[in-house]
Amino acid sequence: MLEALAKVLERFYMMTYRTCAEALLESSLYDAIQAGETVDTDRASQLWKATRHRIYGDCVEWTENSEYAWAAANSLFEPNFRFYNYSYSFAQLLVFALYGDFKRRGRRFNERFKLLLSRGGSMSPKNQIAELGYDITRPDFWTLGMKQAERFLEQLKKLI
Repeated sequence: MLEALAKVLERFYMMTYRTCAEALLESSLYDAIQAGETVDTDRASQLWKATRHRIYGDCVEWTENSEYAWAAANSLFEPNFRFYNYSYSFAQLLVFALYGDFKRRGRRFNERFKLLLSRGGSMSPKNQIAELGYDITRPDFWTLGMKQAERFLEQLKKLI
C-alpha cells in the first residue's frame, strides 16, 4: 500500500505541477515570440525560471543547471503537439475529483461514470462533466482534485 500511494502521489505531482509548468512555459515562449523577441537558450531559461517560481515558489531548492530543464520537454519543439501538456493536468485533477465522488457515492457513482465513458468524444468535456453535476469552469471543482491528493498524502504519512 505504501508503494502504491507513493507512486500515485508522485504521478499526481508530476502531472499537475510539472506539466502545468511546461504548459505555462510554452505559453510564455509563444507570447515572447509574438512580441518580437528572439528566444534563445538564455531567454528560454529566464522564462523557465520565472515559470517554475510561479508554480513552486520558494518550496524547491533547484540544482545547478536546472534552469535548462525546459530543454528536456520534447513537446516544446514539436509543432503538432502545441499546448498538449495542459490535457495531462486537466485529466489528473479530473480523475482525482471523480475518485472523491466515487468514494462518497459508491455504487451510485458507477452508472453515472458509465454514462460519462459511453459519451466518448461526442460531447465537450465541459458538458460531459456537467452531466455528473459538476461545473469545470469553477475553481471549486478543481479544488476537489487537490483535496483528494491531500487525503492520499495523509494516508501515506500514516503508513510511514
